Amino acid sequence: MKRFYLLAAVIVLIGFAFYGCAGVAGVATGGAGGGSLAMVATTSGAAARSVNVKAVSKAAGDFNDPLYMHSNPWYKDKMQIPSAYKVGLVEFKFLTQDNYNDTSGYTVDFGNVNGSAPSVTNPIEIDLTTGSYNLLSGGSLPYANTYTHCGTTLVYLELWLTGCFSATDSTSRSTGKFRVYASTSGNIQAGDVLYYSNDTWNWINPVTGALTPYTSSRPGGTASGWTYPFDPITQQVNGTPTPVASVVQDSFWSLRPTNSLPAWMAGEAANNAANGYVFKDAMQLGSPIIIEDNKSYTGTLNFNIATTVDAYFTGGNAPTGETGTFFWDDVVNDGTYAPFLPFALGGDSGGDGVHGQGFFIPLPPTITITMTST
Repeated sequence: MKRFYLLAAVIVLIGFAFYGCAGVAGVATGGAGGGSLAMVATTSGAAARSVNVKAVSKAAGDFNDPLYMHSNPWYKDKMQIPSAYKVGLVEFKFLTQDNYNDTSGYTVDFGNVNGSAPSVTNPIEIDLTTGSYNLLSGGSLPYANTYTHCGTTLVYLELWLTGCFSATDSTSRSTGKFRVYASTSGNIQAGDVLYYSNDTWNWINPVTGALTPYTSSRPGGTASGWTYPFDPITQQVNGTPTPVASVVQDSFWSLRPTNSLPAWMAGEAANNAANGYVFKDAMQLGSPIIIEDNKSYTGTLNFNIATTVDAYFTGGNAPTGETGTFFWDDVVNDGTYAPFLPFALGGDSGGDGVHGQGFFIPLPPTITITMTST
C-alpha cells in the first residue's frame, strides 16, 4: 500500500497560498447599514484527465531521469487532477497582521452546522463537487480597515480520484475518495489519510492496504506517526521499509515535538502541539483588502485543483508533463492509479517486490481570493 509522505524540506510552504485582489468596498460590522457580505467558493482546473503512458524502463543509476525525480526513484511519477474536491473548514478570518489571534481581525460568522457551531469534529463542508458552493449570503461585514492577511482553521482536504480501487479486478475503474486531515478530529489525528469505502471512512494499513472503519479504535494508538528523519530513497531501494505506524500518515501534519526535528520543523511542531494539533494558519494576501463603511461586497475563494502550491511539485521541480494536486508512484507504469491492487495482478500495491513500496501524496491546491463591491 502506498504511504502518504511529503518531503519535509519543502513542506514549509504548507497548506495554501492565498492571492488577494484589493477590495474597494465593505461595511463595518454593527455600524452603518445597507451592506452585507457574501462569500462563494469555486473550483478551477480541468476535469480528471487520462495520462499518456510512455514505455520507459528503469535501470540502476538512472536516478537523474526527470520522469522519476520524486519519491521512490524506481517508479514513474504521475499526477492527477481530482474529479471533485471538498474542504472541511472551521473558521475564516480577515487579519490586519501576520497573527492568527489578531485583536483587530474579524472572524466571519457562517452560522451553525448541523445545529451547532462549527468545530474540528463538526466542520463546515465546502462541497465543490459541482464547481461552486455558496458559503455565506447576507452576512455582516468586517470592520472598516485594511486587511493584509487571512486566517483559516482547516480540518481536512478531500480528493475524488479516478483509478482502479479494486483489490482483485484490474479492469475495474471508479472514483475513490481520500481525505488528508490537517487537524486532529476525535480519534483521527492530524496527518491521517483515510479512504471512503462501504459507506464509511477507513484507516489504511500502509503495508497491506487493509481498510478498517475510522469508528473503530485507531490503529497504532495515540500519538503514533512517522519518526523524522525518514529516508525514503535508501529504505525503498534497499528493500521494503518497516513502517513505524499502522495507519497512513504524513510526516509534517503529524509532527510531534518528541521527534528529532530540524529547527524550523521543531517550531512548527511546537505550534501544532500548542494548538492541540488543530491547524490554524495566518497567510499573507497578495494585495490588501480594503473595507469601507456603508458598502457591500462579495468574496470569492477559488480552489485551483489542477495546480499545487507545494514547491516540490512546481516550477523546475514539477514532474515532467504532469499536472494536478495528487501524486503517485506508478509502479506498473500503466497510467492508472491502483493503490489496493497487488503488483502481481497489475496494480501498485506493495511495489514490485524488489524496489520497495511506492508513495502517494494528496497535495494542497492553489487558492485565490477576490473581493468585489456590489
